[in-house]
Amino acid sequence: MASKRSPRVYDGRLVRVVQITRDPSIAMRQGVPPSTARGWLRQAPRHIALDTDDRLFLDLHRRLARLERRARRLAAMLRLFVVLLRVLKPDLSH
Repeated sequence: MASKRSPRVYDGRLVRVVQITRDPSIAMRQGVPPSTARGWLRQAPRHIALDTDDRLFLDLHRRLARLERRARRLAAMLRLFVVLLRVLKPDLSH
């Protein structure tokens, strides 16, 4: 007889970070299954009493998510620029 699987319990702060940043990859990097992380986005935000450390934790994760999005965008622009240079082959000798 197979035993029943107990549901995993995740830190409420991690759930809150995913809900605030709307970025499930934060949780997936911590080992949370993708379906679970995406499910947190569909749920209503959890209301958790936050102390100063938790607020700092959430603010840092929000800032990190914003910077990661910006870095991905800049990397994509740089790749396009390199391709453009290779296609146009500008003469920089002048």
